[in-house]
Amino acid sequence: MGAALSAVAMVIWLVGDPRLIPETLAWGAFGGAWSLLFATKAQFSIRGAVGSEKAEIEKVLKDCLYTEQERVGQEKRFGQKLPAWLRWGDSDVTIVVRSGALVCTGPQLVIRRMRKVLLSSC
Repeated sequence: MGAALSAVAMVIWLVGDPRLIPETLAWGAFGGAWSLLFATKAQFSIRGAVGSEKAEIEKVLKDCLYTEQERVGQEKRFGQKLPAWLRWGDSDVTIVVRSGALVCTGPQLVIRRMRKVLLSSC
C-alpha cells in the first residue's frame, strides 16, 4: 500500500500540484508502517492446561476473519478469509502444542489481540 501511495505521489508531481507531495508521501509512509504490523511475526506461549485457552484463541481468530487452512500433526495453521490476491503467507497464524505449552505465532496485531483476550479472561 505504501508503494502504491508513493506512486500516486510521483504522478501528482509529474502532472499536478507539487505542494501535495509531502502529504501524499506521509500517508504512504503511514500505510507502509501499518502493513508492517501485519507482516512482522510475534509469538507467545502458555504453559499448563491449554484446552480452554486454545478454544479462546480460535474464537479470536474467527473474529479476526481467519479460517483454518491446514493441520499437520498437532500444528494448526490459520489464514485470512480474504481473496487470494489480498492475503499473503506472512499473515498466517500457527498454533501448536509443544512440551505441554501452547505456542502461537503470527502477525503482531493478531498475537497482541489474542494475548489481551487471554489475559483478561484470567
